[in-house]
Amino acid sequence: MASGGAFFLGDACLGLLALEASPDADTVVPPAERAEVVSRAVRATGWLATQADLLRGADAAAPNRLLFDAVTFQACGVLGATPAWRSLGADFAARAFARFDPAGYFIEGGGHDTSYQAVGISQAVNFLLAGGADPDAATTQRLRTAAHWLAARIDAEGRLDSSGNTRTCGGGESFLGEAKIVSLPTVFSALAYVGVPPDDRPLLDAAARISAWVQTHPDTHPCWPAASPGPDADLP
Repeated sequence: MASGGAFFLGDACLGLLALEASPDADTVVPPAERAEVVSRAVRATGWLATQADLLRGADAAAPNRLLFDAVTFQACGVLGATPAWRSLGADFAARAFARFDPAGYFIEGGGHDTSYQAVGISQAVNFLLAGGADPDAATTQRLRTAAHWLAARIDAEGRLDSSGNTRTCGGGESFLGEAKIVSLPTVFSALAYVGVPPDDRPLLDAAARISAWVQTHPDTHPCWPAASPGPDADLP
């Protein structure tokens, strides 16, 4: 329940913040309805904050999940004007970055995973955007390093090399009975999120290559080289 709450509330509070910032907010959703939804999101985050220790333990070895937690407490903390939740968000983000290998990847399952690398990058960007402040130089550099590590695994044709993945493709994890595969749209988003603001051409070129490959190979399995994931317990 706590993990599901963190996943849902992060997206919900990000969406509500975006809506509140829109000059057309009143025409999209009447103010009274928005206020009711915001109050429910804030109430739910108050409950989730009581589960912080549980999340710290359950998500300790999965930096992408720690970053989901960080986004939730950051975004909902801004929405609910609750500094204590934002402090929780900063704590979860620090725990995630403590699992960042100097080689450029977030350590998932004891090694690297191209799909969860993209998820981690995307969530780290969301965490920074929700805070409304410029990131420090160290965080910016780690995100660029992470994105360039991912881009280096995309070949000239736009194929993503997912060999050695610890969780998806050959990593052997499954969810709801289905073997986990790499999410190429998330890889594209991660590269674009980090590459656009500074106009980082290597990242943007890699994003363009993977986009072109997906469009020209819509029915091709995204795990490459081909792997046969083994059975394992369903893991989120």
